[in-house]
Amino acid sequence: CAASARVHLPVERMADELLDELVGGERRDDVALVVLRTAHAESVAFTCRVPAKPEELVNVRRELRRWLEGQDVPFAVSEDVVLAVGEACSNAVEHAYAGRRGETVVVEAHRTPEQLVLTVRDHGAWRPLVPDARRNRGLRLIAEVMDDLAVSSASDGGTRVEMRRKLAAPSSNGN
Repeated sequence: CAASARVHLPVERMADELLDELVGGERRDDVALVVLRTAHAESVAFTCRVPAKPEELVNVRRELRRWLEGQDVPFAVSEDVVLAVGEACSNAVEHAYAGRRGETVVVEAHRTPEQLVLTVRDHGAWRPLVPDARRNRGLRLIAEVMDDLAVSSASDGGTRVEMRRKLAAPSSNGN
């Protein structure tokens, strides 16, 4: 199936590729395609796509704070997460697109009872990470406030920054 071969792609890219394969480049009539990715049954998802511009990052932080508050994430954890996501988004804006216009940064998050999982994706090309005490401070900051950090090349091009933060287990008072 055309869709199952693309399940790893972001929803928007999956839709574009499906339309290209199934309908072709020249469309003589209107075509509608709905692509939906469901979240894991135990998770509550957050998605934010913004233009890759520094002035747009305030919107990411505001919307993420609002979502975290709705998930009853403790304030201190929420602030660490917003800081880490802000740094990852800043890196994407600064390093991924080298002045190209019309690009986006995507932030996705979901909460399980045990943890928050956050991903920042771009479709640009970062320079290879080089160990340098004067560089990579944003990644070091993210690593300090999150429990897990992984930076990788995405299968569809670009860079994927995945961060995890454990949530405290609910207290049990024996009742």
